[in-house]
Amino acid sequence: MTEEWQRSSHCAEGNSCVYVATAPGSTGYVLVAGSPGDGPADRVVRVGDAAWTALLDAVKGRQL
Repeated sequence: MTEEWQRSSHCAEGNSCVYVATAPGSTGYVLVAGSPGDGPADRVVRVGDAAWTALLDAVKGRQL
């Protein structure tokens, strides 16, 4: 299974980025990784869809 990683649009130039992916055929979760350099790190966190949506809403200021 190969993921297609997307780099955050808010990633500054340099070594600190957040990457998000969904695995082909997966449902119910997204994969999140932080990385120095050009790609996702070896450490990946699997986050449930509801938790991911809640995090995005909080970051966007929709809820505190």
